[in-house]
Amino acid sequence: MTGSPVTGASVEVTAPSGFQQGVTDDSGRVTLAIPDGRVALRFTREGYASLETELFNSYLDEAERVFYLDFDSAKAAFLLRDGITEKPLGGVRIFRLERETGHDLGVTGNEGILEASVPRGALSFRFELDGYDSLTTGFFVPGNGRKDTPADEVFLFPKKSPYPFRGVVKNTAGEPLSRVSITLKQKDTTATTESLENGTFSLSPEPGPLELTLTSAGFHELKTQTYFSRGILPPEEEEFFLFSSEAPYPDTPGRMLFSAVDALTGEPLEKFAAYLLDNGWAGFEKGSAATESRPGNRNTVIKSDGYYETGSFYPTVFPGKTVKKTIQLHPSTGKIQFRVIDALSGEPIQRFSAYLLDNGWAQYENGSGETEAQPGNRNTVIKAPGYYETGSFYPTVFPGRSVTRTIFLSPSSGRINFSVLDMITGKPIPQFSAYLLDNGWARYENGTASTEAQPGNRNTVINAPGYNETGSFYPTVFPGRTIQRTVFLTPSTGKLAFSVKDGQTGKPLPVFSAYLLDGGWAQYRNGKSSMEAQPGNRNTVIKAPGYYETGSFYPTVFPGKTADRTIFLAPSLGRVDFTVADVLTGTPLPVFSAYLLENGWARYENGMASTEALPGNRNTVIRADGYFEAGFYPTAFPGRSTTHTVYLHPTDPLGQMNLKGVDLASGETVTNITFQPQGEPPLRAPEGRGLHSSRTHFKHQWFRASSPGYKETDAPGFFTSGRRDVELAIPLERIVPPGRGNLLVSVADSAGKPLPGAAVALSCAGTIFRGNVNSSGQVLFRNAPSGIHTVSAEAKGYGKGSSRTAVEGGETEKAGLMLSPLSELRPHAPFAPVILSVPSEEILRPGERKILRAVLENRGDEGGRTFCSLEIPDMGRIVRETVLGPGERAEVPFEVLVPEDSVNSRVYALVKAGDHSKRGVLSIEAPKFSVSARTDREAYEEGEVLALEVDVTSNTNEGEYQVRVSFNDETRLEPVKLTGGKGKALFPDIPVSFRGNKILYGLYHASGRSILLNALQVQDRSGKVLLLPEKQQYEAGETVRIRISGKGGDPLSVSSPLIPGGTAGTEGVKEVIPGADGTAILELVLPRAIATGSYPFRCGGFSVNVDVRGIETKILDRYLEEDGEDGTLLFFWKAAASGEIPCTWSVEVLPPDEEGYVLAEGNITLKGEWGDYMVRVEPEDDGPCDFVIRLKTDALSPSGVPLAEIRYSRAERESRP
Repeated sequence: MTGSPVTGASVEVTAPSGFQQGVTDDSGRVTLAIPDGRVALRFTREGYASLETELFNSYLDEAERVFYLDFDSAKAAFLLRDGITEKPLGGVRIFRLERETGHDLGVTGNEGILEASVPRGALSFRFELDGYDSLTTGFFVPGNGRKDTPADEVFLFPKKSPYPFRGVVKNTAGEPLSRVSITLKQKDTTATTESLENGTFSLSPEPGPLELTLTSAGFHELKTQTYFSRGILPPEEEEFFLFSSEAPYPDTPGRMLFSAVDALTGEPLEKFAAYLLDNGWAGFEKGSAATESRPGNRNTVIKSDGYYETGSFYPTVFPGKTVKKTIQLHPSTGKIQFRVIDALSGEPIQRFSAYLLDNGWAQYENGSGETEAQPGNRNTVIKAPGYYETGSFYPTVFPGRSVTRTIFLSPSSGRINFSVLDMITGKPIPQFSAYLLDNGWARYENGTASTEAQPGNRNTVINAPGYNETGSFYPTVFPGRTIQRTVFLTPSTGKLAFSVKDGQTGKPLPVFSAYLLDGGWAQYRNGKSSMEAQPGNRNTVIKAPGYYETGSFYPTVFPGKTADRTIFLAPSLGRVDFTVADVLTGTPLPVFSAYLLENGWARYENGMASTEALPGNRNTVIRADGYFEAGFYPTAFPGRSTTHTVYLHPTDPLGQMNLKGVDLASGETVTNITFQPQGEPPLRAPEGRGLHSSRTHFKHQWFRASSPGYKETDAPGFFTSGRRDVELAIPLERIVPPGRGNLLVSVADSAGKPLPGAAVALSCAGTIFRGNVNSSGQVLFRNAPSGIHTVSAEAKGYGKGSSRTAVEGGETEKAGLMLSPLSELRPHAPFAPVILSVPSEEILRPGERKILRAVLENRGDEGGRTFCSLEIPDMGRIVRETVLGPGERAEVPFEVLVPEDSVNSRVYALVKAGDHSKRGVLSIEAPKFSVSARTDREAYEEGEVLALEVDVTSNTNEGEYQVRVSFNDETRLEPVKLTGGKGKALFPDIPVSFRGNKILYGLYHASGRSILLNALQVQDRSGKVLLLPEKQQYEAGETVRIRISGKGGDPLSVSSPLIPGGTAGTEGVKEVIPGADGTAILELVLPRAIATGSYPFRCGGFSVNVDVRGIETKILDRYLEEDGEDGTLLFFWKAAASGEIPCTWSVEVLPPDEEGYVLAEGNITLKGEWGDYMVRVEPEDDGPCDFVIRLKTDALSPSGVPLAEIRYSRAERESRP
């Protein structure tokens, strides 16, 4: 309505190619890359009615498209006043009435004003305030959007007069009479009071005639009537006379003086008519009248033009007395002045018609109309040529008041001016036909057409000979507005040229077949083909022997253009190499059979096998004698070779057990021993050791050991698959001859210090001998029976100890026990593997195989096995089975193959064993590259072709890579071979089209993984001003030089965020004056501390972007943790920065469906190459939400953009990986 910019409006663009969305900025503008042709747009913003419209778009149309949004509601402003005193009324509650529903809009403030948002149009409102008559009336609320619209005055009248009725009772001598009973009767109301000492009394009756009865002892009773009205002036005291009852009531005449005044102004009425005291009608002036009559109640009526009459009332004539009565008459009509204004311009409408307050239709001029009517809601309609009429609404007339109502009328039609241009040349089409805005077909010339229509989306079609017609689209007409729409018509045919290349090597295919643009099948050579067709999506299929065909796809033919399309055909087979080895030894199997990738069974040797297959998961089975079969579904990748290592488990793996016999008492190895495995032949062990083997995964077996001079002993053993270091020690009890001997026992602590007083027990065949050690830590047991006995000891504060010992007849044997303090003892611990170290800070290079090692330790008292894994991004996950004995430490090797296309980076190596995990950091050192590109000219015009040269340099001397180039919808690929660390790729004949003005180029591995990406801006020389930077990219601290071409001698203003003078987010301005040759040089020294980015320079509606490589940071990892004790949040992140950067940080909370807010702020310094960072904040609640950390630095970001943004989500409960 106002034509002001609408900020924050959501703009949705829907087209067959997809959906886009944007939001308007402070200037009401939004820039969206929308497709050509018929496009549907939808504009929405809170407070505005949504707008759905259509455009017939062309990328050539650089004009700004203007749209107008209308408010979905209007501002209604009311000023409430007292109908008598005109004072503002606060606390008035206002309702908007909608059928049976009342919408509470609020109450007025102390100044009597309330502003509310309401629907537009004719509305009814109800105004309520205690002590006042409620009011229901109508208004026309147009919603013009103007802030200077005055408030509408509304008057409420009090239910009771602001002043009471006052009277005084006197006797015939004029003396006041007190305690006179006065009874008021009015309609159904009766009230009684008494006169005061001074004879006065007061009552609060309703306006109108009222009956009074005055009684007092000794006086005649008086029944009389008077007239009471509410008005701006307090009523004067009326005199009432009582006559003594001791004498008859007098019959002498009495006189009355009447004053007739305006109840609202208090001014006397100039003229009025009155029927006074039954004396007949008469005219009076100046607000006064007098008459006399016989005593008694006499009929009286007073009236005046423009006022309500009193109606009959019967005042009393007091004999011989003159009394005065003041009658306040209320006006019977009110006025409303209507101001009729154009809703868009705010100017008065010169001529309009109106049906005002039920007074009939009339013509009015100069935007003003006034009329008078009796109070009440009166039908009103206002209309004017070229505007929408208001429809009926019902404003209220306030008696005696004149109020103003401003009515804004909206124009009922709008205009669209169409420019119809050739899409290729941009020139006006000389002759065309158009069906514009539902106004019928007509012929137009010179590329212009204009028409007018009522608002709304109107069908429009434009066609011309030799061009494709637009088809129906529905632009919107905005009332009272004239807008411009440019329509580009496309020629009716176009051409596509196809380049068909190998998807792996990028080389042209020598022979291929193609079904191009519905033009039938044909054979083509040398990777080239072309076809012409009418615009549209045309079926195309391309195939070649040994390659996958494209299948049907539908490229678009662009009218009047020849477009290039590069098609890469993928090889149809992939190769898989298998290595088959023993899982226990890692040794390749000499012979095995395999069903590889569903290609049938075959026999292979030396642990190697290869096959080719179509892509997809293919059944594979591998078998070998003595091994379990393995089956899985590997994937073949077209045109690629992949390697799989398959480890087979032996069906009966060789397990070995080392047998040993030990003396039960001394613990020494027993020689000349024989081991008898259960169910197997005996093993001779002259030196006391034997080796027993068994082919099994897991096996329990008993062993019997015998030796001369020892008792036979049985012991259990346990084989484990692949283990050759399992040892079984069998204790043997020596045979001792009968007799008696002595035993000397020594007891000491773990440090060898004697323990005097320790209790020692010797258990001999059921008999226990006890004693305590002496001060030297010894105790002697005499005459003990010979044999193998158990000796045990215990001491306070120490653990118990025992051992077996031999006592021979006639000998004194010695035995020693060592006791450990209780503090050194611990409970028996189960198998508990932990990770001691993981691969870290090692350097990997692309293509190499390397052994990485992790170290595990079993911190338990039992042996066991665990699975240890190593996982590295892009290198997969390797799992190794590891067996650890009690307290054993082992090194676990992992062989990794670094992919050929790995890039310079730092990656995590994650090792897991059981429930434990540990992470190390590895560095990948890949070859370093630099890529630069240049075009054959500085600037181009639409439709020309350019040649691009890309230079590649590297610190590796040899290698084959690919260079890809993309410009608008076209992508091209050329192989590049490095020789001596240098290579070059050429891309000729690239069509120039300024839908996008940057060429994207990059260096890729043959696998398709990118190495370096960059962009080169293509300059448009068709404009009046041309800006050409000396080079495409600058380093921080360098001097930017831009050559500006314009008209010689005319000063040019150049703006950029890099030019001093602007603040963060704004641009500085510098003026240059081209010389006689029309050129000027702008030089600007870049600060040394500047963020990496693309910075614009603007001049005369044209711009160029200059890429700056400065200080930057890269977020490598981030995670969120919650402190369980105090509920605080810990935000962690890893970052690599180009140097030390002081920053400010802020944490913004983004709750779902609510407006975000900043939770905390602070300062932090980024360390440089590699760093870990953390900030701690206290959340306001624990609900799910997102958090965004913004790192800002004014010195580094002249564009005001944060240096980095890090997003977290508490809903996902992210934890450390």
